[in-house]
Amino acid sequence: MSSASHPDDHLLAAWNGLAEDNQTMRLVSADTLEPLVVGLPEAFSIASLPRLAALDAVGAPGEYRVARTLGQGGMGVIRLAEQTSLFRNVAIKTLRTDQHYEGATLDLLREAWITGRLEHPNIIPVHALGQDEHGLPMLVMKMVEGVNWAEALHDPAKMPARLRSERDPLTAHLKILMQVCNAVHFAHTMGIVHRDLKPDNVMLGAFGEVYLVDWGLAVSVIDDGSARLPLAKDIKDVAGTAAYIAPEMAGAHGQAIEARTDVYLLGAILHRLVTGQPRHGGESLMATLINAYDSKAVDYPDFVPGELALICNKATDRERAGRYESAEAFRVAVEDYVEHRDSHRLTESAGRQLATLRSFIAEFLAQPHDAAGPRTQRQPPTLIYKLFAQCRFGFEQALMLWADNDDAKSGVQDVLEVMIDFELHVGDEKAAANLLAELKQRNHEFEQRLAALREALGREAQQIDRFKRIGHDVDLELATGERSVMIARLAVVFGGAPLLNSALVRLGASEYSFQNYFVQFAAISAGAALVVYVMRHKLLKNAINKRLIASVFAMLAGALVMRLLGFVLGLDVAGCTALENGLFAFGILMLALLTDARLWPAALAFLVGAFGAAFVPSLVLEFDGLSNFAALLLIARAWKQTEDSKQR
Repeated sequence: MSSASHPDDHLLAAWNGLAEDNQTMRLVSADTLEPLVVGLPEAFSIASLPRLAALDAVGAPGEYRVARTLGQGGMGVIRLAEQTSLFRNVAIKTLRTDQHYEGATLDLLREAWITGRLEHPNIIPVHALGQDEHGLPMLVMKMVEGVNWAEALHDPAKMPARLRSERDPLTAHLKILMQVCNAVHFAHTMGIVHRDLKPDNVMLGAFGEVYLVDWGLAVSVIDDGSARLPLAKDIKDVAGTAAYIAPEMAGAHGQAIEARTDVYLLGAILHRLVTGQPRHGGESLMATLINAYDSKAVDYPDFVPGELALICNKATDRERAGRYESAEAFRVAVEDYVEHRDSHRLTESAGRQLATLRSFIAEFLAQPHDAAGPRTQRQPPTLIYKLFAQCRFGFEQALMLWADNDDAKSGVQDVLEVMIDFELHVGDEKAAANLLAELKQRNHEFEQRLAALREALGREAQQIDRFKRIGHDVDLELATGERSVMIARLAVVFGGAPLLNSALVRLGASEYSFQNYFVQFAAISAGAALVVYVMRHKLLKNAINKRLIASVFAMLAGALVMRLLGFVLGLDVAGCTALENGLFAFGILMLALLTDARLWPAALAFLVGAFGAAFVPSLVLEFDGLSNFAALLLIARAWKQTEDSKQR
């Protein structure tokens, strides 16, 4: 066959003749083009055939009793008949009344000679070849009841029950194709090339029989010298069915016609099974033949299993060397697919789930989210993870059934990449890293995105840690119980010291002077320091607690300064005590404004003590002690309530 991928002008002219006149080519049985062949072999005569007439020479019943017509094609007519000697039904094929010419006669004879040589379970047996009562050739064959494959493809209801599969129609048709391959391969071993393989030429019997019929275009690649069969090397004209025809047939390259020509036709049938359309198409016969001659590889849609797509393109390669070496090799490839069909079914199901998963992820990611950081603020729906698990399980189960399922391998890679992309979008670094480690093929883009995510998450973690530390440092609820206990103890110290001093003064055991005033202050300060020291591990847990305690001692330091200034300025002790309580009142009020609003009642208690000491100097120690005690107990009570609410 010529290596040219496009027809030359001579071939185009020949095809144009096919389209325009009916002398060089004639249309046989639907779309089959066949050259007009004339001339019987010189050593052969119809008269030499035995008479197989329905009536004998004197009009008595003969060997065959014709019942009715079963059907007819372009040249012949097939009738149902009874073979009277064996009491069985047979099919008799004769020429139509308008086809009584030498070329049609030779076609019928050649079909008989070819099928007579090919004794195979998938080829209809020939019982006899003879002449009818008119001296015309008649072919007696096995009677097969059923439908042709093309009708069953068009209307599944016509598919014989023995061959039907409701669960997996494609596998049922592939099994039929494998039986056709058996017949074709057997014919090839006998040197016969069919040249017109198509569903129309396959008969399906009611009991599961599959027969390859219509050998009218068959040629021999072996010259036995009998001239009974046309030789492939002598082919000079285009012949075949345009929708299935091989490039060398379309180009009328007889020297190139051989077993792999039929392999191409088998591949074209497989194309019809998986797509529902013939291998070659066009708006005209010319366009169809050009497409057949070019025979470009098909980019099959997603619904066609990948393995079958590869088988189709390999079988229908334009160059014979690129095709399967035999019909048997083609059959084995199809059989391997059928054996792996369960794996393919799991792959197809997982593929549909993968499409659904992509859709759900796209819908989820399209929703608005917080773009401030890499992590979305919304929890991914569990359905996404459920679909991922089911999808991945399906592909992995398919690989368990067939380890070389390339579609399943690609599916595992695809579903992992889909989820890695999703996890990177939602900012789940650990999930993305774990899935990325399972990829069989490295993905540098994902690795770069993961590195960027880790960097962003690191910055986010640092910021979150900083916020946590800040939150911890300003958490007023931390150690509220311990603070409450501390303040209650300080209430005893701060309130008890002035009242004890008052009692001593009333009893005359002491005098309320600046000396006494400083002794009292020293006792209060020492007591406060002792309480804090004892409870330091519980109290000093965060910055806000440290500042609150520091504030207490700052106010004590302020009170000391005020007492010293009062002594230097010659103020009386009662006045200094009143000012001191005022200092405490506004100090507590500042804490209430800046830290804990619940402290303001304590400020009022100190303020009462301040005014009491100022207006009733004789009761200065009582007002001082009671205001200290009341103020600090109010603070202790507020913090105790906070601790109780935490525990509830």
